[in-house]
Amino acid sequence: MHLSGETISKFIIQGKTKKVGPNGVDVGVSEVWRVQEGSEILVHGKKRELSKPKQLIKPLNDFYELEPGFYELRSDVKISIPEGVVLYVKPRSTFNRLGCVKVESAVCDSGYTGFFTQSVLLPFKLRVHRDEAWFQLAGFECEKSGHSYNGFYQGERPEQ
Repeated sequence: MHLSGETISKFIIQGKTKKVGPNGVDVGVSEVWRVQEGSEILVHGKKRELSKPKQLIKPLNDFYELEPGFYELRSDVKISIPEGVVLYVKPRSTFNRLGCVKVESAVCDSGYTGFFTQSVLLPFKLRVHRDEAWFQLAGFECEKSGHSYNGFYQGERPEQ
């Protein structure tokens, strides 16, 4: 069963939603990191490494000025998902309609707690206000499996 925006908003334990809609919750970003061109990425077990460090992009006059490329975005809300629920992170339809952001859906499992991240590929230059909502959280009830997420990214938080 698809959860209402009101129900999903109760999973936000820190930060503020941008908008609670009938079928989801719009949220923004707290950090924007650019993955440098030519980076090599290693994923092996608990090891996750980039050959070149990501670059923190700060807003300029309240706007993120982003060149085409690959970015990691950190949510501006901390979520805690109860057992029996899964959240999908989707781009807001505004970004889809404008054709400016390519996003793969992120899945936040039952039991996950943290400031989730989402990766985006920008085919064009993008100028977006720091307070704009980037994503919509959509939630569904799922079959209870008897266990909750306890993986590598449990407790994600903004970079120090």
